[in-house]
Amino acid sequence: QSRPVPPDLLAKALEAARWAPSWANTQTWRFIVVSDTALKQRLAEMFSYNRAAQAMQQAPLVIVSCSEMGRSGRLSGQTVSEKQWHLFDLGSALQNLSLAAHSLGLATVHIGNFDPDQVGALLAVPQGFEVEAMTVLGYPDEEPAPPPRQALGEIAFENRFGEPLP
Repeated sequence: QSRPVPPDLLAKALEAARWAPSWANTQTWRFIVVSDTALKQRLAEMFSYNRAAQAMQQAPLVIVSCSEMGRSGRLSGQTVSEKQWHLFDLGSALQNLSLAAHSLGLATVHIGNFDPDQVGALLAVPQGFEVEAMTVLGYPDEEPAPPPRQALGEIAFENRFGEPLP
């Protein structure tokens, strides 16, 4: 829906994201809350093949998530893990944001298939940060059925891969 999200609900959702765990507590995420209609339109045009483009234009807010590069996975300036921990960290923050939003009666749509350099240029993201995801935030206009999930026995094991949980 196009109904505005009250500032206190937005703050609660962002506060939940802020408390997510991160590599060595680096907290490398940054969130740009886009409320400007023209900016949302330009963002939506960057991936108009997706149903989420319509939601982006209709919903009151889009949260563009960025990661500060070169800090997560490092200790004392030394790389100790080649994994892209900033993505794990941001994923945790976005999950917190989405769960908090749901508990507040809001809905989210995550978008990941877009040109991050185009989005970064449009929103003046500084060097050293990368745009990773966009999340539409607003009041839901439908209640879709949850998608099917794998059975717990297919994804969780005890002691060794494939060994069933009791």
